[in-house]
Amino acid sequence: LINMAYRSIGWEETLDNTIATAVGVLKSQKALLQRQIQDQRSKETAFNKEMAQKRAKLDQEEQQQCAAINAEYKKLDDEKKAMEGVYKFQSTRIKLDVGGQQFTTSRSTLTKHSDSMLATMFSGRHELIPDEEGAYFIDRDGTHFRHVLNFLRDEDSPTLPEDKFTLQELLKEADFYQIDRLADAIKAVLVPKKARLSQQEVHSQLCLKHHSRNCSADGTGTIFRIQQVSSANVSINDADLSNLSFTGIYFAQNCSFKGSDMSNVQFHQCWFGAKLDLSDTDLTNASFTCCKGLTTGNVIFTSSIRDGIKFDWAIEQYVRF
Repeated sequence: LINMAYRSIGWEETLDNTIATAVGVLKSQKALLQRQIQDQRSKETAFNKEMAQKRAKLDQEEQQQCAAINAEYKKLDDEKKAMEGVYKFQSTRIKLDVGGQQFTTSRSTLTKHSDSMLATMFSGRHELIPDEEGAYFIDRDGTHFRHVLNFLRDEDSPTLPEDKFTLQELLKEADFYQIDRLADAIKAVLVPKKARLSQQEVHSQLCLKHHSRNCSADGTGTIFRIQQVSSANVSINDADLSNLSFTGIYFAQNCSFKGSDMSNVQFHQCWFGAKLDLSDTDLTNASFTCCKGLTTGNVIFTSSIRDGIKFDWAIEQYVRF
């Protein structure tokens, strides 16, 4: 009996220990679940907060886009109304009073050249006030305005006055109204294109002959060799002589190239022993290097264009212009 009693007591202790262990495990599991639930609730709260922020941002962007769309729509609507006004403005006939002379034309004719003063005046962007007869006054001599209108109406085949004085007056009007194509057309008549001469044609007129002779360049003393000599007085004026070469020539006779285009011309190793008239000549980027006679006054540069012209450094300040 005593043994049985001891065994009963031991069994009860074992049971109590087992229950206590189980209870401890359950408490641990409960605590773990509570922490997991808390973590999940925290994540849910953070997620809901993030979603709320994104929703607010999307709502704000949507409002901004709607506002931008509405503003753009209003702008387009305003432009449409403005264009309708411009079309109505441009589709009408225009009466002009130019220096007391009356002219009637279309707005499309006056605005044909977008950069002109007339196009600016009648573009519809500026408020113009007509006189009591409905004409717009322009304070210019109306004598030549018909030529301006005729050019605007038919600029591909314009009919210009033949009289030189009239053309010069019309050029002033073209400049005033800032119609560049009309000004260019007038200049083409007043200043004819220069005749182009070849290297061979120029040498032929200079009557060049073989002439071999050593010379000393002004300033530097560099020795160079003359190859040819001009044997006739010659005038080759108002010609296109650009990019030609006169290298190795001894200009022994008077020569005139007045008013010619001599841009990029090479006067290299030349001897200017007689008068060489280059007055009113375009000498842009022309080269006078290793030459003799430049400092004697034989070469006349009066009123010439000398942008980019080249001389030997030793004589540049002594060349007479």
